[in-house]
This record gives sequence, C-alpha cells and structure tokens, in this order.
Amino acid sequence: MKGLRRWLALLAVVGFVVSVAPAATAGEIVIDDEIHSGLYSNEWERAADFDALGAAAGGRATFGGTFHDITENDSASGGWSNTRELLNNVWLGKATPFANVVVNAPAYRIARGDYDAKINEWASHVEQYLAWGQRRTVIIAPLHDANGTWVRYGCSPGNFQDAYRKFVDIFRSRGLDETKVRWAFAPNGWKSPGCGRLADYY
Repeated sequence: MKGLRRWLALLAVVGFVVSVAPAATAGEIVIDDEIHSGLYSNEWERAADFDALGAAAGGRATFGGTFHDITENDSASGGWSNTRELLNNVWLGKATPFANVVVNAPAYRIARGDYDAKINEWASHVEQYLAWGQRRTVIIAPLHDANGTWVRYGCSPGNFQDAYRKFVDIFRSRGLDETKVRWAFAPNGWKSPGCGRLADYY
C-alpha cells in the first residue's frame, strides 16, 4: 500500500460534533456519533490516497491538508495552476481541502499591503478550483504557525491579525463568501519563547 507509507509522518486532526437536542430531561446534551477527521500528506494522488485511507480506517477523511505559498504559481505556464490542481486532488478524494498558505515575509509588510497583489493573484488560482463547480469549497488558514519564529511572519501578534485580515478582505472583495471559502486560525501547538499567548494572535 504505497499511499499508506506516506501517512507515517502525517498529522491527523480529529474532532467531534456536539449538538444540543430536545431531550426528555431538561439540560440533557446529546453527542452525535459524527466524527470528522483530516490529515496532511506529502502529496495527494487524487482519490487513490483517500480510498486507501478509508479502507484502512473504516471511514473517509473529511479534510485533506495542503500547504501553499502565494508564489507557487509563478513558474507555471500554459494555463497550469499548482494551487488549483492541489486543491482539486483533495476534492476528487471526496474531502474538503484545508489550505495552509504562507507569505515569505515579515508580518508587518503583509499587514501594510506590500503583498496584496500576490495574495490577489493566489486568490485567482483558488477561484479556478472553485469554478469547476459541484459545490466545491475550501478552508483557508492564512499564515499558519504565526506564534513561532521559524516562519518569517511569526512572533508579531498585532501585525499577524492585520495580515490575516488582508487575506479575508481580498477574498471577500472577489465575491468569495463563506459558501465557498471558510477561514481557519492555525497556530502551532508549540510557540517560541517571547512570542506571547495564542489569544494574542486571535
């Protein structure tokens, strides 16, 4: 199972849905048996990886994690889009893409608008994926791991908030609302010393 070997180094994100439903006893909470899971792979081979995972785990993944840089399409030619294809490979696996996207720059430069044009260009490639229809959607996590010094935009909470807002505003200005693009806050479980609390970034 070639695909399964890739998953040895994966991070799986698992959660559960809690719903409050009318019950015989006042205040009773009913927990649905619906489980959502997601994982990151070194690369997705269309539906094959998801099919293999589903067979091994007894259920399909809800989300497929991808990593992006706003410059990832700079060398693409002939109408090719790295962003579009990576997101679509997850969709073809019957999962929703969870796209982590970076800008290789300090947060204050992103916040002041130095990279607005590149963010807009990257958004246009996300639009290409969405334009293929069938109710495609994507979850975007701009500037993940911002609470660490291992990324250039890290350890700058106030600037991170403004930089994150740049992504949201640019996508919304293109008419991409929450029916197509949803947003995720994705700090790291570890933080660099002196980088503040997670709450400082939210």
